Amino acid sequence: MLLLLLSVVLIPDPGCEIIHPPRDGGIRYRGLTPDQVQTVHFLPFDYEIEYVCRPDREIVGPKVRKCLPNGTWTEMGHASRCLRTCPKIHLSLENGQAMPRSMERVPVEGTWVEYHCNPGFRLVGSARSNCTKVGRWSFPKPICERESGHRGCGAGSVCVGLWREGCVGKGLCEGLWREECVGQGLWGGPVSIGDVSMAGSMCVRGCLWGDPGSPESMCGA
Repeated sequence: MLLLLLSVVLIPDPGCEIIHPPRDGGIRYRGLTPDQVQTVHFLPFDYEIEYVCRPDREIVGPKVRKCLPNGTWTEMGHASRCLRTCPKIHLSLENGQAMPRSMERVPVEGTWVEYHCNPGFRLVGSARSNCTKVGRWSFPKPICERESGHRGCGAGSVCVGLWREGCVGKGLCEGLWREECVGQGLWGGPVSIGDVSMAGSMCVRGCLWGDPGSPESMCGA
């Protein structure tokens, strides 16, 4: 501590010239009191300073700088700024994906998020939202709404591979349909496959049975 003060006070030239904090921020000086900081003009080699920001703001750029032997601070080509943060709730999307861009640790001014929904869902709202300098998103958080005509395909359904089949008609089969499980608990929608070779087979609970008691393919309700 004594050596640090002697190098700062008694040797005014060698070292790095003190620098100013960013707007809405400050600098933490290791080993110096606020009064000493007011009288210091140079800091010794290998001395480190740390930037701090006001609440609800985040440092963007170098957070720590070190005094180099050539009398300059590290990474002076990259500015350190204190920017207001935006709520993190916009970084997730139920039944979809939220993809943040230009973000380091938290969303700040200049960050934006792109939104995409999973298959079987459609996006309601803006597909992009920007974090503004006042700490608010430019658009409300969108939602992924289930598309009409899709039905559940979850733990309650038993499928053969990625497909399920059934028959048209009640009691006796009059035609066949097939639909694909597209993931995320959704069926892609029934498509007629026009095969009536199973005509006359039994239809039980909407599923096709090749022979009574011997399932050709089986799907739960």
